[in-house]
Amino acid sequence: MIQATPGPTADALRAAGAAQRHRRALVILGDAAARRAGGAATLAGACLWLGDDPPLGVPALPVARAAAALGRAFDTVVLDLSRGLRPDALGAVSGALRAGGLLVLLDAPRPAWARDSAAPQGPAPAGARLARRLARILSASPACTILHLAAAADAGPARPAERAALPAQPAPRAPAEPTADQATAIAAIERLVLGRARRPVVLTADRGRGKSAALGIAVGRRLAERPLQVVVTGPSAAAVAPVLEHAARILGVDAPVGGPVHGPGGGTLRYLPAGELCQRPVAADLVLVDEAATLPVPLLAQLLDRSPRIGFSTTIHGYEGTGRGFALRFCAHLDARTPGWRAVTLHTPVRYAAGDPVEAALSQALCLAADAASDDAVMRGLAGPNAPTLCRLDRGTLAQDDPTLGALFGLLVNAHYRTTPSDLGRLLDDDGQRIYAVQQAGHLLGAAWIAEEGGLSPALTEAIARGERRPGGHLIPAALSVHLGLTQAPRLRGWRVVRIAVHPAARRQGLGRALLDHIAQDAAAAGADLLGSSFGASADLLGFWGALGLQPVRLGVQPSKSAGERSALVLRPLSAAGATLYDAARAQLSDELPHAAAGPLADLPIPLLCALGGRAGPGEGPRPADLAIARACCAGHRGLDGSVAPVWRLTWWALRRPAVWSALPPAQATVLARRVLQRWPWPAVATAAGLSGRRATEQAARAGLEAILAATL
Repeated sequence: MIQATPGPTADALRAAGAAQRHRRALVILGDAAARRAGGAATLAGACLWLGDDPPLGVPALPVARAAAALGRAFDTVVLDLSRGLRPDALGAVSGALRAGGLLVLLDAPRPAWARDSAAPQGPAPAGARLARRLARILSASPACTILHLAAAADAGPARPAERAALPAQPAPRAPAEPTADQATAIAAIERLVLGRARRPVVLTADRGRGKSAALGIAVGRRLAERPLQVVVTGPSAAAVAPVLEHAARILGVDAPVGGPVHGPGGGTLRYLPAGELCQRPVAADLVLVDEAATLPVPLLAQLLDRSPRIGFSTTIHGYEGTGRGFALRFCAHLDARTPGWRAVTLHTPVRYAAGDPVEAALSQALCLAADAASDDAVMRGLAGPNAPTLCRLDRGTLAQDDPTLGALFGLLVNAHYRTTPSDLGRLLDDDGQRIYAVQQAGHLLGAAWIAEEGGLSPALTEAIARGERRPGGHLIPAALSVHLGLTQAPRLRGWRVVRIAVHPAARRQGLGRALLDHIAQDAAAAGADLLGSSFGASADLLGFWGALGLQPVRLGVQPSKSAGERSALVLRPLSAAGATLYDAARAQLSDELPHAAAGPLADLPIPLLCALGGRAGPGEGPRPADLAIARACCAGHRGLDGSVAPVWRLTWWALRRPAVWSALPPAQATVLARRVLQRWPWPAVATAAGLSGRRATEQAARAGLEAILAATL
């Protein structure tokens, strides 16, 4: 430990960092009073205090609201870790620290911070693995200094915490010229307005490279010239606020909190949720999607199809969520839909110089740059003589094994559209979490993250059923109780698959099924009743889970506002009690889906409706009289609208049989699904099917019914 005083130490660290345009970190250990006094002594320049009991007049936030610092720049950030490490907060505020700045971490004294200690530290206690990992990596970094302060004198009773408000805009400083990377990005966005349509631009970069600033500067310049209507969307209004602030700065106007920015000629830049953009027509000359990696690929695809002029921006590694899943999946979609799209990557940091040691240390600790094994390495492993092995990974060992943890987290990141440092914290530290892996020749081929749920007390189970409690960490049991009325579901024990991933080079080898079967065996042996998962529903994902033996039991009726997707819940029974509940849930889906399709699910995409229908069980078949009435409709002797129930039963019978439904020509399937099952008006049905007029649409419906009738023989 280094014995020193915080003020002079902080000044020396700032001077050393400023000489290289880098940042530095300072860890202050001691009792609560000593930590607070030490943190206060480091404050200089534009400051931010995150934690309890900030000094008077210092802008401060609760640690849970660290994201509110996004878009602002500080010279000193003090983060109190004594109540536990919040990895998203650490990632967010570190990005708000500029060159010459100091990141101050306040923590109680722990052996983990003893850089000069050669003694083994032993396994980290439950709930502290990520904190121990952070301590190990920062203690080894030349950018970090550790101070151990003696106990402070008793200052009397603690006063209530007082927080000064954050500045409405980033701390004042002369605006810097855009970097060369930013200038390229700005020019690419500006050309979106005047160039050819259907030529999207995709900006990608690590954190702190000025993507949002480039979007705002480009829009501000164009609004100064033309009365354009520009919409920016993203995971939330707060997340895209820097875009509006930079545009307002270019225009020399104020940026109202959450409100639009107006140009001199009547143009506007405004925020709209992504789901709203996909649900109704919006007049916009340009649509920008900031932090696109936080939105599901199907939603991004809808935005792409609806917007002739659109730009996307996303972080590749960062607390906002990783963009590599975006890069792997959405860019392939761009290749197919808009082959003229342009990629622009920003490499140069804006607030500090490249090679910043604080960025490097935090990136390592929080696995921000974690990546799966290379395709070549995995292919070599698969070609080896040894068979893949299935195992459960020890989380304590994993937290200290950088290569394995990086490969695991990288694999999970690449398979999911949004992953943040808080996921790493839950994976390592939350009780009831398990990690399983498929390994071969030292390489990670697949992994699954499991959360144990249920097994709740009778009193808590009843409180959930009454809507009085919704305990965290029990997603599936609570959903079954609240939404399906299966009030005893929380008593049962279940394992939920939080994430599952197989390396792209090892897919179609049966590894995913083998991994899930291994997990199911362990779950059953541990007394679990159910194996399940919950995810944003799509036809492809339902097919994926169905192939692994998990069938749908519920689809949420309301799409999320940010993602525009409905949540699906899938289950696989593991015990007699689990089978009873599973059968009841499946029966409810089979009964409810036909009615919901004409109500709250009337806007459901047809492929998803078919996937649900095909996996919801056979249901009631057409009656003998239905067939006769349908034949009369096909011959033109009866009208379709006068034969609603028989035609509906026959159509629903076909939808639940994928072989029958998939044989229908697309126009016929669209007309029957939209008109008969989802009860769309005839004009809307004709538009959806690409047909001209009601007569042609009715002819397509009769032709589809004839094909279905032939399949009943």
